Amino acid sequence: MLMKAYVDYNIIKAEHEEIHLRLQNWAKWTRVGRFAWMTHPMWRYFKEREPQPSSTCNTLDAHEVEKLIADLPQKNRQAIRWWYVYASNPKTAAKQMGVTLEALDALVHDGRTMLKNRSKPLAKPKNV
Repeated sequence: MLMKAYVDYNIIKAEHEEIHLRLQNWAKWTRVGRFAWMTHPMWRYFKEREPQPSSTCNTLDAHEVEKLIADLPQKNRQAIRWWYVYASNPKTAAKQMGVTLEALDALVHDGRTMLKNRSKPLAKPKNV
């Protein structure tokens, strides 16, 4: 009986940590709302007692990352969008893209590498 190798998509290699943070910021900027369409109608307009603090995102950097992602090859672009924005079942994503689970992992890794190589590092704030 053949056993398929397990692919852990949550492993971020050390060389991709900076671009991973930028991609998380981009994903936060890309996602729309709090997914009200998935909420039961009874709870859709429910108000919290205390407002939840929202984390800010760097919109300028998100625009830059969006431009970089638009220049990626189609399969890598789809894989990056799947990993950061949609976060659905990997089997479904691999099937839609026509690749294996291992190839999907490689597409995400290669996409991060291409983005890292094409991007300019973020400017560090100056201490005043």
